[in-house]
Amino acid sequence: SAYTATSMQSVISGASASLIFSTAPNWTNGNATERMRITSAGNLLVGDTVDRSNSLVVNAPATVNALYLNVQTGYNSGIQFAENNSVKWQLQSLASGAGFRFYDNVAGQERVRIDSAGNLGIGTDSPNASEFGTNSRVLSISGTAANNFGVLELQAPSVTGTNRLGEIRFHNIAAGGTYGFSGIRATRDGADDSSALSFWTSNAATTGERVRIDSAGNVGIGTTVPNFKTHISTGST
Repeated sequence: SAYTATSMQSVISGASASLIFSTAPNWTNGNATERMRITSAGNLLVGDTVDRSNSLVVNAPATVNALYLNVQTGYNSGIQFAENNSVKWQLQSLASGAGFRFYDNVAGQERVRIDSAGNLGIGTDSPNASEFGTNSRVLSISGTAANNFGVLELQAPSVTGTNRLGEIRFHNIAAGGTYGFSGIRATRDGADDSSALSFWTSNAATTGERVRIDSAGNVGIGTTVPNFKTHISTGST
């Protein structure tokens, strides 16, 4: 039998034409399979036959990487995003495995970095400046100029009632066991422009609110409705 090992075909459909590249594993293993095509719009399809109106489409099986970038030792590897031939952003894998970064070419500044230890820096290329241990993972947010600072902002859209505006939780994940958490929770407090802050802890896997600061600035310990600047309730009265 005769088989086609490789081929390049021009396929015409109506007023449009595509250029198709096909290969086979070897000349005795069946006819060639399409690997790549250039559509009539100039888009490049790799492993795909459907033009999705993108300049480059790569459709790879689950067992391989869809896109492989390689450079010589000591150089960054990355992708640039440009508008009218002007580079706006870059995604870069840093040389020698130093990390991965998002670079803003318009501002001439690095915006985000994941370092080689897995720490995440926003506004800084040196996350974990406080030098937590190597087994810790740190999120560092930095201002970019003197007297500016990092901010962690949690948002919630269209909150009603006493629902949450945001929450930070501290978990002990015990394998196969029951666990609780400690947390800091912000809630709506009577109006859209009013909020309360509460602190939660766990005792024998039972989690409960321990302290609350309401929108008036009253502090409640053991009560969720503080009536005084400092209101302590033992729960017995």
